[in-house]
Amino acid sequence: MHTTTFCDSQQAIDSANHRLYNEHEVRQMTATALKAASKAAEQTISQHIAKMSGPAKLDKCISVTTDKKGEDDMSVERRKVIISYNDDGSPVYKWLKANNQDEMNDKIVQEYISSGLIWKLLDPASIHAPDSQITANMITFEAYTDKWMKLYKENTCKISTVVKYTTDLNSQILPYFGKKPINSITTNDIQDFLNERKDKAAKSLKGYKALIKQILDSALEDHLITENPADSQRIHIPSHKKAERKALPLQEFKRILSQADCLNPSDRSFLVLLMFTGMRRGEALGLRWEDIDTTNNLIHIRRSVTHATGNHPIIGTTKTEKGMRDIPLDPYLLDVLKPLQSKGFIIGGE
Repeated sequence: MHTTTFCDSQQAIDSANHRLYNEHEVRQMTATALKAASKAAEQTISQHIAKMSGPAKLDKCISVTTDKKGEDDMSVERRKVIISYNDDGSPVYKWLKANNQDEMNDKIVQEYISSGLIWKLLDPASIHAPDSQITANMITFEAYTDKWMKLYKENTCKISTVVKYTTDLNSQILPYFGKKPINSITTNDIQDFLNERKDKAAKSLKGYKALIKQILDSALEDHLITENPADSQRIHIPSHKKAERKALPLQEFKRILSQADCLNPSDRSFLVLLMFTGMRRGEALGLRWEDIDTTNNLIHIRRSVTHATGNHPIIGTTKTEKGMRDIPLDPYLLDVLKPLQSKGFIIGGE
């Protein structure tokens, strides 16, 4: 057995990867999206690989092993190609077998399409089809959304908004649209997505649609799509449900209150604050002692605290401008808070 290793220069590889998305995002492109590329694009890719002058043109370090096959002395070509990367950045390889160079070229193309590393083999100058067309066919909704969130939302929106977007994307939107090429999504797809979730509140469905529209508006600006399917007037919200928040029955309220003394002082204060004011949890966590106006018997709500990741609090404004408000201070609540009066935040201290 004779083994030869061909290594292309890092400069050539970097040039091949210098496209709309960086290498990390290219790796996230899924087999489904790439296989959905137009037949013309796939033929162009195959022609490009066939024109390569030997295996040295392939990605980084591809091992070529020639075996003797049976008595007829026919050779079988084997090559090791990178199909993904481990968390530490090291490559994951797969061996391919073929009877001749043409068959091997075809297998390499298909493997790189399936793995999402096809741009490793492409020289943009050699592609005759319009660049935006091929790129759009190969960019999934999920890959584009990940880029969009990082660039335009994570550093500009309130952390609570980012958390909400991330939750909606991961739980609802990406499972449906994620693997689709960004330019293949239609108005019918969006309506079907909403129809499948007609048991949810209308407000939730409107939020999903608005988020999808934002993402596709951005893709439209990037010339990945020619029109936004979410703009269609045909789309309707197939639900009239409203999220109901029922108040505790009086007996249940009294029962919980009677057990409040079993809690430690901080937890008891937090519970009673929520029960006697109706404020949001983040607003209660954001209250400082100076917000308790005993002269006018008012509580001034001026800020909110969120916990985006882990137990690290982030102090910000209230959810809306109207959230900055004054609410009555109940005498019972004041009696609960007075023994704990100090400086800083009511819940958690400084």
